[in-house]
Amino acid sequence: MAQFITQKVQPGPLSRTYNAQLRRSLKQGLITEIIKKNPAVFRKREKSHKNVILNRLGWLDVIREMPRELPRIERLVQEVREAGTRHLIVLGMGGSSLCPEVFYKVFGPQKWLKSFHVIDTTAPSQLEKILKKVDLTKSFFIVSSKSGTTIETISQFRFFFRMVKDIRPLKAGNFFAAVTDAGSDLHRMARRNRFREIFINKSDIGGRYSALSFFGLVPGAFTQADLSDLLSRANTFLDQMEDADGGNDALTLGTLMGCAATEGIDKLDFRASPKIAPFVMWVEQLVAESTGKEMKGIIPFEGYTGGTLSATTKDRLFVQYALRGDSRAALYRIPAKGLSAPHITIDLNDPHALGVEMLKWEMATVVASTILGVNPFDEPNVAESKKNTSLILKSRRGHRKIIPDPPLLKVSDFTINSVSDIQGLKLRQKVSAEDVFEKFVDGIKQGDYLSILCYTEMTPEIEERLSSLRQALGDRKKAVTMRGYGPRFLHSVGQLHKGGSRKGHFLVLERDYQTDFEIPKLNTSFAKLIKAQAEGDIKALRKRKRPVVNVNLKTDPIAGLDRILEMVIG
Repeated sequence: MAQFITQKVQPGPLSRTYNAQLRRSLKQGLITEIIKKNPAVFRKREKSHKNVILNRLGWLDVIREMPRELPRIERLVQEVREAGTRHLIVLGMGGSSLCPEVFYKVFGPQKWLKSFHVIDTTAPSQLEKILKKVDLTKSFFIVSSKSGTTIETISQFRFFFRMVKDIRPLKAGNFFAAVTDAGSDLHRMARRNRFREIFINKSDIGGRYSALSFFGLVPGAFTQADLSDLLSRANTFLDQMEDADGGNDALTLGTLMGCAATEGIDKLDFRASPKIAPFVMWVEQLVAESTGKEMKGIIPFEGYTGGTLSATTKDRLFVQYALRGDSRAALYRIPAKGLSAPHITIDLNDPHALGVEMLKWEMATVVASTILGVNPFDEPNVAESKKNTSLILKSRRGHRKIIPDPPLLKVSDFTINSVSDIQGLKLRQKVSAEDVFEKFVDGIKQGDYLSILCYTEMTPEIEERLSSLRQALGDRKKAVTMRGYGPRFLHSVGQLHKGGSRKGHFLVLERDYQTDFEIPKLNTSFAKLIKAQAEGDIKALRKRKRPVVNVNLKTDPIAGLDRILEMVIG
């Protein structure tokens, strides 16, 4: 793919391990066997694992099938445009939302659209902001869910469908399209409500591997991406993987990731220039959810800016991304200190090389998983948080207002609701908020990581403060820091938090909402739902003895975050 992409792999101190593994994989014909859907390469003897693997390799076939579906997708776009649509709203979670977000942020929306929104939150404050920006009489919705039972997506759908139906009682379904599996709950709802279009995806594709299927391409058609070009390049790369005796960029990338993780270099540090940076969030969920299980996993993270290196390089594999023509690319290169560590540089000639990159990272992640000895297609710990949320909501059904447990500590701009498994913290003694944060941060050792889990709306102001907190603590502890917004991270890195190695330390941030919306037919509201999701995930983390501090930022998350920054940074 030299005409589109230049990739250079530098294994550094891993050269001997990397080269030996690469020779084994080439001799085995690893890529060819994966394309042939041979479950033996995954070294999983259990029948349950083999069944999952055989039912999750459809992403290899769909690349050759989707070009003939493009006219149908394009026809929908034309119909929607002619109907006077000016706002496109995508409802989905995980792969169903992150890939459309990549298309939107990298290529931009179609010029006739005034706005393009990807909603993967249950924060009522975020919904309120979107409602103020769109005209529902000129909005079209894409509802995406493989199973059709994803609580966030179904809640979003019921909320918006009720509003559209109030405006257009007889033709509400004409303003919706669905992407789902055949026979799913969403499939049935879409038929019952007479959606304008229903796209049935191949059932043997998991959500995080669905970028080049209907899940990514239907929303992508509402952007300025040339989907035909994107798929054509991906098809060429697939041909090359089949014809090159297994030697290709996916194999070298996946081999280095897998070898690095087995040698304790399990942090994947992305340095991406701004024009390509949105792609990293998609890669993050693919790698984390595929590898983070059985107390193993690759820990991907992004968000550091500038040339500084805020932590040791001993446990990092760097990935440097640059897009040709991005004048700011030089600011995001790997610092000189990191060049002695294992690293990969990837330069793209133009954005449409992303079709190749999506397929390459899918295959590379599968290759790395075979080296780690994990099944890349299951997510054994994701269901636990979902079950906890369901039980919490059920226990509160019929209650008009949530009566929270008394907080552990009260501060002017936030409360500390609870803490667990904080080394050296004795709650029987009188402690301050400063004491809690000090002990929590002290517990982060070299090789560990801090993850800030923020159950709030996503705004530039909140993101700025989370970045400051990450940078300061990363510098102080020489450790990797991550951040995720709830509940979206539950469908990406959440599997890694619970199923991966016991290196995570978790600061869980919540807020109180002054505005709330009821969810039709579910007998609850969005504020109650996001609260239950935070509690459900905290319960799952505590079960595994992960260090957790749970903070409520009250009704003003900016003031609360500023106060935390004062305490932690000084």
